[in-house]
Amino acid sequence: MTDFYLSERMMQLRVEEEHRQAASRRIKQLVVTDRTGWLLRQRNRALSRLGGFLASSGQQLLQFVSQLPSGIEESASRAA
Repeated sequence: MTDFYLSERMMQLRVEEEHRQAASRRIKQLVVTDRTGWLLRQRNRALSRLGGFLASSGQQLLQFVSQLPSGIEESASRAA
């Protein structure tokens, strides 16, 4: 084998390795991006559920307070 052939073959191997590494980096970036998107969706879903729960609880509290007799309502407001 000539030095030229060896140099050419080494260059090919380096290029192939760089292509593999670039593909690996692209895949890792896609996974990280997808995981981040999944995490954001989970966070938004949890916040949405929390908001719905708080709104529902607030409505139930208002209904409960509106059903209290006026004497109890006044003493409850003074205690708070």
